[in-house]
Amino acid sequence: MGCIAWSTACTSQAVPGPQPPVQAAAVSGPASGAPAPANADTGPLTLRSTAFPADGLIPVNFSCAGDNTSPPLTWHGAAPVGTTTWAIVLQDLDVKPGPWIQWMVTGIPVATRSLAAGQVAAGSVARRASNSTAGFVGMCPPSGTVHHYRFTVYADGGPQSVPVAAGPQQVLKAIETGAVGTASLDGTFAR
Repeated sequence: MGCIAWSTACTSQAVPGPQPPVQAAAVSGPASGAPAPANADTGPLTLRSTAFPADGLIPVNFSCAGDNTSPPLTWHGAAPVGTTTWAIVLQDLDVKPGPWIQWMVTGIPVATRSLAAGQVAAGSVARRASNSTAGFVGMCPPSGTVHHYRFTVYADGGPQSVPVAAGPQQVLKAIETGAVGTASLDGTFAR
């Protein structure tokens, strides 16, 4: 699976669209204050990992066969106008029907531009994955198969409300609805 990018960073474009109001808990979690200035960084929004290159093999320590921890991630570029927090989502692109969500973190403070391996930002919220686990669920495709994974950072334009007990698909839809921009990084893993 390719990505819309160049070199080892993958990127996407701004995500337009209305944000319908829904009553319940905020998806983006606690905000860190004012929206990010558009010039906080320069260039397009990109997502990278020091653990693997774009479209590269994800190391075993980030899988169910290893330490089952999240890889280090860093995002660069100008925060889209209106960004109030960030969200990170990891999806297995080969599980059908999809999307199969491996990891979802919302409410990452706008000043945060990286996550260390196995860490989430203070004040952020680890959401339930498709297997109902809150937190990172490492890559774990069936033996003998290669699966494609996509990490996406979402520039959140404001809290989207979903019921507190919302499942991962409903939370993902709220994240996508409230996004003012995204950047993605693809990788593969096989057991």
